[in-house]
Parts: sequence; structure tokens; C-alpha cells
Amino acid sequence: MKLRNTVYILALLAVVATPSHAISAKYRAQLERSGCTQITELQGCDIHQTKMQNTNTERQQISAFLRDSVLNQPTDAAYEALNGYGFTNPAPLKWVKGKYAINLTINQKDVVTHATVTP
Repeated sequence: MKLRNTVYILALLAVVATPSHAISAKYRAQLERSGCTQITELQGCDIHQTKMQNTNTERQQISAFLRDSVLNQPTDAAYEALNGYGFTNPAPLKWVKGKYAINLTINQKDVVTHATVTP
């Protein structure tokens, strides 16, 4: 009986001591190729595309958001939309989220007339 317990304990220790890998090598390679992380994949980054394709897609999504929710809107509504989309406002008329910066142009009636996205 004592030998059996010792074998179980050794087997358990072997399993616990074996390194575990959270992601497979194939998945890791897909992340590297796509420029995605596990977090950004959950936010829409496509691991089946290249880094360039994902960057273009992300920029297209931001451009569509600006067109639909920011341009031709009063500044209060535009600022609320930008905040809701995850942008922060470090300087007047400048909004930043990750690697993207948006510079806004407003008219005399406090309506957003133009939005420039960089990079």
C-alpha cells in the first residue's frame, strides 16, 4: 500500500512539475504573423490576416466610426462618441487610442468638420 501511495505522489509531482504552455506553437505563430495579441484578437484582430491587413482593417474601422459618429456632429456629441470608442483627449482637438491619433477641426458653430487619423 505504501508503494502505491508513493507511486501516486511521484506521478502527481511529475504532472505538476511539467511546464504548461498556455498557447500552442501554431497559435503563437499566427499571433506573431498577424500582429495580434490574445487581447486584440478578442477585440476583432484577425489572426488569419497579416499584420498589414489587420492595420488597414483597424484604420478602416476607425475611419468608418469617425464618418458615422464624429463628423458633422456638435463637439459635445463627438467628444462623447470618441470617449465611448476608447479614445482619450490629451490636448485640445486631439484624441489618442493606442497608436492612432485623431486631430479634429471644428467650425465657428462648434461642429466637427474634419478628422485626420495618424498614422
